[in-house]
Amino acid sequence: MEIVVRREKTRVVMEIKGRIDTKTEPEFTETALKLLEDGTRELWLDLAEVVYLSSIGLRGLFIIARASKAKKIPVLICRSGRMVRDTLEMSGYDSFFEMRNGLEV
Repeated sequence: MEIVVRREKTRVVMEIKGRIDTKTEPEFTETALKLLEDGTRELWLDLAEVVYLSSIGLRGLFIIARASKAKKIPVLICRSGRMVRDTLEMSGYDSFFEMRNGLEV
C-alpha cells in the first residue's frame, strides 16, 4: 500500500493505492488519525486505486469514523471503485461517511 497526502486550502486528501488488509491497515488508520489530530478541517479519503478492502480495513474505517465524529471533522470517501463501493454498501459503512464520485469540492 502507498499513501500520498496532499494538503489543500480547506482540506487534506489522503490518496491510498493498493490493498487495505491486515498488513497495511495499521498504517492507513494511523495516518488518518494523525491527520485528524493535526487540525485538518476536512479529510478526503481517495480510494480510486484501492484494489482490495478487507474486514480489517473496514475496522480501520470504523476507527476513523468514530474519531472524526468525536472531533466533528468530516471525513469523505471519494472515487472508490466498484468493488470497494460494494463492500462499503453491503457492510453499511457508506452511512458513516459522505460518499463522492470525484474530488470536486
